[in-house]
Amino acid sequence: MAEVSVKVNNKSYDIACDEGQEGRVRELGNYVNERLNSLMSAGAGTNEVQNLVLTCILLADEIAELQDYNMKLEEQLTQPGEGGETQIREVEVIKEVYVEQPGALTDEDVEQVADMVIDVTNRINSISNKLAKAA
Repeated sequence: MAEVSVKVNNKSYDIACDEGQEGRVRELGNYVNERLNSLMSAGAGTNEVQNLVLTCILLADEIAELQDYNMKLEEQLTQPGEGGETQIREVEVIKEVYVEQPGALTDEDVEQVADMVIDVTNRINSISNKLAKAA
């Protein structure tokens, strides 16, 4: 049995896992931490426990959506054939998958750019008001 240290909300937790699963446990811990951070940055919860519960609900919702998707896909793949027997048919499945690209803007980058645009807009409005008063 292996043990991995996972950091969630700036706290380290030692997690036991099967040998060879350490990397996967780290990835999952990072994913939970990312989802928690995005939820906290949106100001959803009022305290740490509430934020953790909201994150669990969010992750459970993702799991439920994937289960629904999987069930619909299985229904599409199996259909009654002639004579009532089930036959598997070939179905092309296209799903949008987010792939992080080097140099792409993160959510934090987008927020910073939005803040800068608001700041510049406020400055332009201030200059415009001063010019209007001077005219």
